[in-house]
Amino acid sequence: MRPGKLVLLIILLMQSYEGKSQVEKDNWMIGGQINGAFQKFGEETQFKNRSIEISITPKAGYFVLDKFAVGINTGYSFTHSKYFNSSISDWDENSFSRFTPGIFTRYYFLAPASKINLFGELAGGLRLAAFKSDNGDTKYNGYQYSGAFGMAYFLNKTVSLETSLMYQYQTENSHSPGVHNIILNLGFQVYLSPKKSSKKQ
Repeated sequence: MRPGKLVLLIILLMQSYEGKSQVEKDNWMIGGQINGAFQKFGEETQFKNRSIEISITPKAGYFVLDKFAVGINTGYSFTHSKYFNSSISDWDENSFSRFTPGIFTRYYFLAPASKINLFGELAGGLRLAAFKSDNGDTKYNGYQYSGAFGMAYFLNKTVSLETSLMYQYQTENSHSPGVHNIILNLGFQVYLSPKKSSKKQ
């Protein structure tokens, strides 16, 4: 199929979509994000560094009102790094893991049955981190807060793909300065509706 025909087919499907509202009161949303990154820099200098990071962020929410959900989220990320130690002319290694349990609220701005919907989200929670290296282990406790604005595209009555731009503020401990991050997220959500029983009169 040619790209032009494929785009036309997608537009026709979007226009003919008549789905049940996924963001109504008493529904559930379950989903999350999975990310990975590889970083390499300083290859031509004495400060060579290579790292790989994997993170997963599941979440579950309940719609207390139409278009408004509250829930819990938790994240886990692991980073493994190798850096060139010029003093010994060899590579050293370290690892950094983070566990971030918390809560969130989300509000959808458009009509509940919209094929494409916009949302805002606020979240906060703990930030429990551990750093391991050849010189010993160190643990950090702190907090994490974030605000995001995004878009959800509903593939069908139960599944949506979403993207959001998030501002995040992190603290590791009371002695270190906070860290400000701007993050582009990609993820998905599954929406579940409770079964409604009908009684015969």
